[in-house]
Amino acid sequence: MTVISFFFNARGDELEKSTIVCFIDALDECDEDEIRDMISFFQRVSEIAVSAGVRFQVLFSSRHYPHITFPKGLSFVLEGQEGHTQDIIGYIDSELKIGHSKLAEVIRHNLQEKAAGIFMWVVLVVEILNKEYDGGRILELQKRLRDIPADLHELFRDILTRDQQYGGELLLCIQCVLFAKQPLEPIQLYFAISASVELEVVSDPKIQLYNSSTSR
Repeated sequence: MTVISFFFNARGDELEKSTIVCFIDALDECDEDEIRDMISFFQRVSEIAVSAGVRFQVLFSSRHYPHITFPKGLSFVLEGQEGHTQDIIGYIDSELKIGHSKLAEVIRHNLQEKAAGIFMWVVLVVEILNKEYDGGRILELQKRLRDIPADLHELFRDILTRDQQYGGELLLCIQCVLFAKQPLEPIQLYFAISASVELEVVSDPKIQLYNSSTSR
């Protein structure tokens, strides 16, 4: 905080009448106490900026939790904005490849309703339903949609735990990525996994195929 105060005061002449904009995404993925500390921090920074004659703006984005009150500022709900629902409908119409039967139209409608305005959820579910349709399970699409969790976090959990055949490799892949001292090249990730599961070393094309299939 002292450093930022010094920065604004020392360079006030250069920054005067300037505009500084910060974009901070996915507050809901942070610990609530950390979020509150960060918001308080930016409030103090904004006061310093105003005193230095600097226009300082911060944009936070988050899902509907945690519930934190902002003393000053504007807020709006994205799914309540004009055009957001239409964007979701447009995406479903263009990307959901399940034909145009009466059942397909019902599924499209139910998909839009269940999405509750969350675009990322729609993207993930459209991919799931397309795979079901391509596998010939047309009549089971509606049941599959009902079974898909409406909560985005639960949907991610479902995606990660659904594949029981390669669950061990997936877990190992995630551990290698998270605990590596530096970002791994695909070939490094392959050998890290193969060393643990005792897979036979194969040629480069198959290495790429194996790496892409176990990283999903």
